[in-house]
Amino acid sequence: MAWWVVESWIEPLLPTSGRGRRWRDHRQVINAILWKLRTGAPWLQSNERDPGGPASRVGVPTMPFPGWLRCTVCNLLAPLEGGAFGFENSNARQPQDAHFYHDTCPKKKTGKRPLAIPARFVLTCIGGHLDEFPWVSFTHRGGTCPDVAQPSLLMDDRGGNLGANVELQCRRCGAKRNIREAAGARGERNLPPCRGRHPHLGCFDPAGCTRDPKMLVIGASNQWFADTLAALAVPKTGASTDAPDLLTPEWQIFTEPGVPDSSSDFTLRRDRGGVPGALKEIFADVVHAERLREVRALVGFTRLDAPDPEEPGAVQRVRLARDAPTWVPASEVRGEGIFLRLPEDLLAEWEQRVKDSDALQAHREAYARFRANRYSDRQGQTFEPMKRWPGARYIALHTLSHLLIRTISLECGYSAASLSERLYPSQGDDPRAGILIYTAVPDAEGTLGGLVSLAEPEPLTRLVRRALSEARHCSSDPLCAERLPEPPADFVHGAACHVCLFVSETTCERGNRFLDRRFVVPIDADASLALYPDLP
Repeated sequence: MAWWVVESWIEPLLPTSGRGRRWRDHRQVINAILWKLRTGAPWLQSNERDPGGPASRVGVPTMPFPGWLRCTVCNLLAPLEGGAFGFENSNARQPQDAHFYHDTCPKKKTGKRPLAIPARFVLTCIGGHLDEFPWVSFTHRGGTCPDVAQPSLLMDDRGGNLGANVELQCRRCGAKRNIREAAGARGERNLPPCRGRHPHLGCFDPAGCTRDPKMLVIGASNQWFADTLAALAVPKTGASTDAPDLLTPEWQIFTEPGVPDSSSDFTLRRDRGGVPGALKEIFADVVHAERLREVRALVGFTRLDAPDPEEPGAVQRVRLARDAPTWVPASEVRGEGIFLRLPEDLLAEWEQRVKDSDALQAHREAYARFRANRYSDRQGQTFEPMKRWPGARYIALHTLSHLLIRTISLECGYSAASLSERLYPSQGDDPRAGILIYTAVPDAEGTLGGLVSLAEPEPLTRLVRRALSEARHCSSDPLCAERLPEPPADFVHGAACHVCLFVSETTCERGNRFLDRRFVVPIDADASLALYPDLP
């Protein structure tokens, strides 16, 4: 962007005393803004209260959606462009106070303007599109009002315990219809084809869309899922090569024989005595990650289904901008962690022991059902039910990680939501078996050494013993201990529940899937499935 364009934005904000001072300040502000435009999101500092001032024209644009509002008093349902509703934003720096109102409401009380709120329903599809609900055509059963081209409607929300019970009525011709006729698989037949709209981009897909739309309530949890990438800031090592993924450089730096030079972003340490004696059969290496910096970037989002990190193409990602963006929203989190590497010979022997077991076969079949139910109608003839099956090793690592996270939370006061995990399973011919548990929140919790101190020999031994001991029993046993996914169920966990293994969504990298206590400790008669049949 040319500097003279930026100059026109900030001219009213510059000091007026002294021509030389004015120009120096002028150039400093211009250079700061140009740097922001080159390196991050556009931004302009301002204290002015005018919603249409210079600062309002810099930054991320927004627009109201959906474009149909309902009066909270008289139930009028009408589009914004129809002129029935007004907008008030008295303080541009307090967007939470901005609101729409119905000034001509026939039922309003003296001196009060009733609030107008967004209509409750929208349309979306698995292609990531989002559109207005077709209020007029739906109310008139696919037709139009015989009296006027753009009628206003009434929306009467009658509540109820069996789903939406909202009656729509045309104010001119009296046509009526209940929104329940648009719900569910049967209701989809009453909806028009998807138009391929992206309201956040202000455009429609040029190729259109052939998918069937679905009705959603505004604010539904499946209306928007963030698609993010996260990476630790790690230095290069002597073993560094062209990394096939984001985890490879991290695995290389954590498993180097020595430790890299300390920095403000990354500091590792190992105890001179190595792995505590009582845990030598459990872990091959323990690393204190005293300083970590994680960067998380929003690269897009999905609708209806959450993105699958193992198969990005399985769910349609919605782009953030019309053109290829030069920047994306990102956050930086600094903290600490513990890296644990398991002995390769122990895991290799265990994998051979359980590969033909009925329990692992039940997990394989459940994974195939899970993928078939989620993806088979979206990937056409190329669908492969067992594609990217994580394997028994991942289940064992993931289960052990959750056991440790829950024990850390119970014993040491960390909330489970303040912790996160990164697992390093084998990649092709590269055998890996690592777990990183680290703080993952931007506040002060977990930045003062509390988590790293647990990697010391005595507390780590106590923590691991408690985690493995308590994993042998769950207050939901025998139901939890006996659980295995069987047809037609498509959940992909075994002996695991909210009492013993599940953690918060922000903590787990796989949505509490691929968990089973029987693969880590003995919980039934078949102790041969356990990676650790004996306590340390």
